[in-house]
This record gives sequence, C-alpha cells and structure tokens, in this order.
Amino acid sequence: MPIPSYSLSLGDELSLPFMVLQLEKTDGGYDATQPHRHNYHEIFYFVRGGGCHDIDFRTFPIGDNSIHFVNPGQVHQVRRDGGSHGFILLFEAEFLALLGMRCELPLMLHSSANPVLTPGSDDAPILLDTLRLLAGEFAAARAHREEMLASYLNIFLLQARRIHDSASTPPEGLGPGHELIDRLRGLIERHFLAVHTPAAYAAMLCVSQNHLNSTLRKVAGKTIGGLIHERIILETKRLLYHTDMSVKEIAFALNYDDPSYFGRFFRKHAGTTPHEFREQMRKKDG
Repeated sequence: MPIPSYSLSLGDELSLPFMVLQLEKTDGGYDATQPHRHNYHEIFYFVRGGGCHDIDFRTFPIGDNSIHFVNPGQVHQVRRDGGSHGFILLFEAEFLALLGMRCELPLMLHSSANPVLTPGSDDAPILLDTLRLLAGEFAAARAHREEMLASYLNIFLLQARRIHDSASTPPEGLGPGHELIDRLRGLIERHFLAVHTPAAYAAMLCVSQNHLNSTLRKVAGKTIGGLIHERIILETKRLLYHTDMSVKEIAFALNYDDPSYFGRFFRKHAGTTPHEFREQMRKKDG
C-alpha cells in the first residue's frame, strides 16, 4: 500500500491553491495523526504547543510559539495534544511565483534542514499579527485578494527568514558558498529520481563540478555524490517503512534497473540491508 499523498484544492476565486486554517478547527478529510505526505508546502504555527510532530524519522516536540515547516514529499504525522492551537498555511510553490515573489528560506528548499523555528518574545507577536491578517484576507472575498494573500505570505516568510538567519549565521566569508549549496540541495530535492550524477547538477548550477565539490566540502564536509545518495536513501527508507513495496519495486520506483545493485547500494550507505531496516523499524514500533 503506498504512502497516502494529498493535494491542495483551489480556494474560492483563487487561480492557485492556497489556504489558511485554524489548527484546532481543521478537518482536512484525512487522519493527520497517521503518516502521510503532500505535494505542497505546509507551515504550522503552534501558538500553544503540546505533543509531538514526526517528520521523516525525526521527532520534534510541539512547543509554544513554534513554527514547523513540512516540504512537498516529506512524510509526517502530527500527534498534538488536545489543547494545542494555532494556524496552518498551505500553498504550492507556484503561489508566490505568481507575483514574482521568492523567499529562499533553506528549510523550504530541501528536507535536510532543521524544520522547526522558535521565534523569540519580540518576533512572536509580529508573526501572529501577520497570520491574523492572512486569515482575515483568506476569509473575505474582496478585490485583489490573491495579491494580498501572496504579499502577506511573503512578509511572513521574510520574517521567518530573519529568525532563521539570526540563529544560523554562516561563518564569515562563506555566505555565497552556503547559498550555492542551498541551491544544490533544492535541485537534488526536485530531480533526485531522474538525475543521479554530480556532473548534471553542476551543469544545472552553471559551475564546474570541481568548484561545486570544493565548496560543498568547505560548507558541509560532503560531496555532491554524498548528497545525492543521502536523498535516495531517505526516499528508500520512507518506502520501506511506510509501504509494503518489495525491494525490487522500490528499486524500479527510484530508477534503478538492477535490484541486486540497489540492495548493495543501500547497505553501503545505510549500514544495513533493506530487509533488515524494514524489520528493525517494525520491531521498534512493537
């Protein structure tokens, strides 16, 4: 059985899907406490926390005034306490692009970043005000509604970017390198199923493979091939844990024609065979 995957429907009179929901009043038509994924971005702002949020084999406590980012394709489940409340923003990447807006927030570009931000006491009220404006605009059918929604969302993401940058300032002199690697991670996120070679990603970024590898080693201590392999292993683990697909079926789904080679590849990079990983995870769940 495949991992449940959900799409976002169009809002009233919107040309691209976008929604603002109150967390405690949400009924999306499916059980969010069970593992699932979306083809759109989902941002939770927990005004009052409680419970846990599982995102791709990592568990994050749901704290007060915390922002949780879930990217398209990530497998997650929300196990929040009954008293928790807040907002959820749901939108496709194209929503901001509609008006030429782009916020390169690293934790929205790839799945390896820490997906949780915790605003300080000065930032939290500003973020909440922006969310209330978003919710009010979404609920009202007024002129220029779509442009207003995109503008408020852009403001919210820029506010989040400030918080992210202040908490993770790169070492002096490495700023451009970090930006290049964030772009690389974003490309791998979008193309890892079809593109497996470092040279292809270097070409997409219009830089030499040597330069890209050198920058990546300085910034993250990794290679292009290492990042590609990490992303493929993550998707393999998702399918092994959350589905009953055979290893052969998973290999074909990830564009590997030789299941035996794929099994050896997984063991080399995950330290266990696909069957052993599946059994370990199921034993862990009891």
